[in-house]
Amino acid sequence: MKKFKLHYIGLFLLLIISSCLRFSNLSYSEFQDDEKKAQIRLFENERLIEFLLRQRKGPMQFLVAQIPFSIFSLKGEVNELAVRLPFTTSNLISVFVLYALIYKITKSHGASLIASSIYSVNGFVVGFSRIAQYQSLNLLFSFLSLYYFADLKYRDRGFRLPILLGTIFASLSLLSHWDAIFYIVPTLYFFITFVLHKNVTKKEKLVCLFISFITFAIIVFPFIIAYLLDLSSNQTGNIDYFFKRIGTAGSSFLRHKYIFELYNPEVALWLYIVGLLSAVLFIKRTGLFLLWFMFNLLLIKFFMVTPKTHIYNYVIPAVITSSLGFYYFCVWLKSRVKLAIPIFLLMLTILIGLLIFQSYLIFVDHKKEYPFDEKKILWHLNPVLYDEEIITFGFPHNRGWKEVNKYIDPQCQYITNESKGISQIYVKASYGYNEKCCYVVVIKRPFYTKAQDAIYAGTKKSKLVYKYVKDGETLTKVYKMKGELTR
Repeated sequence: MKKFKLHYIGLFLLLIISSCLRFSNLSYSEFQDDEKKAQIRLFENERLIEFLLRQRKGPMQFLVAQIPFSIFSLKGEVNELAVRLPFTTSNLISVFVLYALIYKITKSHGASLIASSIYSVNGFVVGFSRIAQYQSLNLLFSFLSLYYFADLKYRDRGFRLPILLGTIFASLSLLSHWDAIFYIVPTLYFFITFVLHKNVTKKEKLVCLFISFITFAIIVFPFIIAYLLDLSSNQTGNIDYFFKRIGTAGSSFLRHKYIFELYNPEVALWLYIVGLLSAVLFIKRTGLFLLWFMFNLLLIKFFMVTPKTHIYNYVIPAVITSSLGFYYFCVWLKSRVKLAIPIFLLMLTILIGLLIFQSYLIFVDHKKEYPFDEKKILWHLNPVLYDEEIITFGFPHNRGWKEVNKYIDPQCQYITNESKGISQIYVKASYGYNEKCCYVVVIKRPFYTKAQDAIYAGTKKSKLVYKYVKDGETLTKVYKMKGELTR
């Protein structure tokens, strides 16, 4: 009875903490460029399938995001919360699917709780949960597929349903983004163990594999075939894009470390390293996850020129592997030094608590907008971000664009030092410079860091029509131009 209570208390706390990090202040930040790209934007006379084929990724995020986008666009509103909710909810569910997956493999609620807790508060996972983009769909569908594929190893009959469901969710993950390929190692492992399963007849194995292939073909092939045909029609542009992202030069580990620590500063890196080293000591039990981590790490390190946040595809197996390393080390300690267990669990709880507080400061609290403002995270003061290559997913950033739109005559034009894509979400006037009627929107510490130092000399003799002030600091100014503009 005691274990039963602890198990559900742990799940309840996990739900509260995970929900707080994901849903609190979810509507504060304005849409960023990539969230606008999740909206279906058809050219004149363009069909939906034509739009989807030119996106260089699967259609799932567009189909999911378009429902709330469409509802509120009919009302002439921009509702960040409504658009993000399906993705945030998917991310939250993935926490508990991972719990179920680890429990299926280890038969331990302790291992499941450690893994899902560390995963839940990881900076990448929390950041992705707070935007409308594919990553949360990838995580949910991939974990669901692994859960059902893992089920093949642990049952003696009734294989057809889990292999059907596993294939469906793997297909949906692939249609969310090509990052689904980074789950190939555990997927192949579960398939191979099924093929080698001694208690399953050869006929049953062939039937199950046939079900899997047909299901995958029905769901994925129509889009993939059309997508590949479309790629071949624009070989030059697509090849250029491919080699901007993929190559043999790779990216330095220092660059990977910089990206990782932007989302996970302070203690996270060392926590994972210690956990991974512990996992090596228990390689008989953690071998699959170590192999998964190493495969993804080497693939991204040596073949992805600009990895950006795609490094999360080896961070996720690192989270799982290090968590199991901690768990099996705890089990080892228990059999030798009983008094060491409470101390070890207390230390681990404190470290996870620091990660919770850290993610809260980074993504939820917006009194200072990390990483656009200097902000103290735990014991370090983090400087303002000035790296235009880094994509800042989920970080708080608001410059009052809804109010800005009210002060710009829709018959005029406007320019801004913020990303054109962001401003066009909120401003009804067309972007561009019109000598007869033009507004200039000057943003302090814009989301688009490349233009943060832009200077518009013409604003000095122009009328200030609106300013957005936060905590006594003016972050946005809107000018109605008089005369010629110099930039």
